Amino acid sequence: MGGIGIWCMHFIGNRAIVLGNGEANIQILYNVAFTGTSFVLPVAVLLFAFYAVGVEEKAGYLRILIGGLLTGSS
Repeated sequence: MGGIGIWCMHFIGNRAIVLGNGEANIQILYNVAFTGTSFVLPVAVLLFAFYAVGVEEKAGYLRILIGGLLTGSS
């Protein structure tokens, strides 16, 4: 969900943007460290969100609320 559903969608969408009729000096550039962090951080937060909802126990309203807030924040 974090790697494909969120990150790839935004990365591909940003790569599709062409600014200023393709002038090289105003195009979007990517930093490897920032791009890697933008992949790992949402995946880690979503892991906590899924853990908050719980696998073995019955999910209650509080667990669903916490999982939803973490998912939305990722």
